[in-house]
Amino acid sequence: MEQATGAPALIIQQDGGLILALASREARSIADALRRFAILEKCPGAFHQYRLTRQTLWNAAAAGVTPERIVDFLQRASRAPLPTAVERFIGETMARYGRLRLVREGGALRLRADDPALLPRLDADLVPQFIAATDAMAADGFTVTPSQRGPLKAHLARRGWSVRDEAGYLDGLSFPLAWSSAVNLRPYQRAAIAAFVGKGTAAAPDRSGLILLPCGAGKTVIGIGASVALGQHTLILCPNTISVQQWLAAYRAFTTILDGSLGEYDSRKRVIYPVTVATYQMLTARQTARGMNAARAAVHLDRLGGHDWGLIIFDEAHVLPADGFRLAADLAARRRLGLTATPIREDGREADLAALIGPTVFDLPWSQLEAEGWIAPVACTEIRVPLAPDATRELSHRIVASAPEKWAVVRRLVRRHHGEGILVIGQYLDQLRELAARLAAPLVSGETPRPEREVLFARFRAGEEPVLVLSRVGNAALDLPNARVAIEVSGNYGSRQEEAQRLGRIIRPKPDSHEPARFYAIVADHPAEVSHASRRQRFLVAQGYRYRIIRAVVSGAGGVCPPPPPTSRPQGALRPR
Repeated sequence: MEQATGAPALIIQQDGGLILALASREARSIADALRRFAILEKCPGAFHQYRLTRQTLWNAAAAGVTPERIVDFLQRASRAPLPTAVERFIGETMARYGRLRLVREGGALRLRADDPALLPRLDADLVPQFIAATDAMAADGFTVTPSQRGPLKAHLARRGWSVRDEAGYLDGLSFPLAWSSAVNLRPYQRAAIAAFVGKGTAAAPDRSGLILLPCGAGKTVIGIGASVALGQHTLILCPNTISVQQWLAAYRAFTTILDGSLGEYDSRKRVIYPVTVATYQMLTARQTARGMNAARAAVHLDRLGGHDWGLIIFDEAHVLPADGFRLAADLAARRRLGLTATPIREDGREADLAALIGPTVFDLPWSQLEAEGWIAPVACTEIRVPLAPDATRELSHRIVASAPEKWAVVRRLVRRHHGEGILVIGQYLDQLRELAARLAAPLVSGETPRPEREVLFARFRAGEEPVLVLSRVGNAALDLPNARVAIEVSGNYGSRQEEAQRLGRIIRPKPDSHEPARFYAIVADHPAEVSHASRRQRFLVAQGYRYRIIRAVVSGAGGVCPPPPPTSRPQGALRPR
């Protein structure tokens, strides 16, 4: 990295905080490097605040990055020696990766420690629950109950120890599968498949793990590629029935599979195919709209969990529900592939997700994919809407997020972008029903029957419905490639996942347009919503996006939006050179 004059671009604090000055000409390259081993915490104005965490450093170690490389990079970026505490944290955290290993010996699963003194230091009152009934803890390890493979790794991660899983996976039933002749994989899709499948060598081990790519980058094709490469029975688990249908359609379009070998597992048919697609709700104990209880979900889990799968694909892996831990644990002996744009969890359990599925095996910055033309550029604008003078600081988030003052801004944006394929997305159904009525646009929510949803989505793709109003059903697994404009009117508090998923609805490349897609976040100018909006944007800022904040002008005739944001990117945005 080139040395620059003046103040350093990166300041490293004693507690592991990293402050990046966006005005520096080195900021872009430094930000791309930081995302490999640090997490963005805050993005106030001209500075971004990152932090080193156990999980980010373990992910770096799993990818082959050494602590020496990280220390060297940070010293060059800050032009100063690291604080002793920070260098020690990096070294000690990354040194723990691999000291505990899960291996298979004589058909049994064993946890091994590289130091006989290590295991006694662990949580003695909890670890025994993971020990097989036929064994006891020895100095160098113990036999693990197979169903506890994932929970054990999650438990130890919470205790500060990342387990390297070297136990391998059970082979599933053979099912040779070939690509259709029309498929032409993108270079990064080929690289992602190769990174996951591996070659069974130390340099390219067979493993389970997460592939992180933005919505619209073709993660479904990568999942299909993994099943083609492995040639074994595959189970795909999805967040909703829309996603199920998209996976089925993709297998039919991109492979030579026959209908008799592909299908959906549901509560009526209960048929297992060589390639089976099901929802998380089918297999977890949560109460569903159909009234499925825990006992019925357990029946389906036992049925699917007992099949000889060679590959389990977790689509939108970040939404794996809390009671899905049993689901992931019961399938732990099989190869697992998690596909997601946003591995972050608002409950802070990213380490659990990595333990139950696997570490990150492949990812690319969104900005790199945009620069190469694989996803569309997006202009992000936050519009602050002033509230009535009598609005007090004590208003709840829901009341503020549903403020009627937002309507005038929505109306002006819909008029401005007429004919561009507009999605109005929000959290609260009463707010969305009112907006849909005023816009004379259909509302798609969890209450909308599946056949009706499919008709509305088809009409939108064909340009016959210029505007769709979406509830949280629009947050994930929704294929609307012609959508160019997203207007977010309310959200799930400070969910970074949701913000990224919603922006993902409009980043499919638009071959017929040189204009960027538009993402508008309409935010009431009130502390109850402004703080949540700042948090929501954080993941996208880490990927290289920057929100332009403007203020709506309220007059006697209603809210008036300022002029459209410029097509060029705002100064200071993090982009590849």
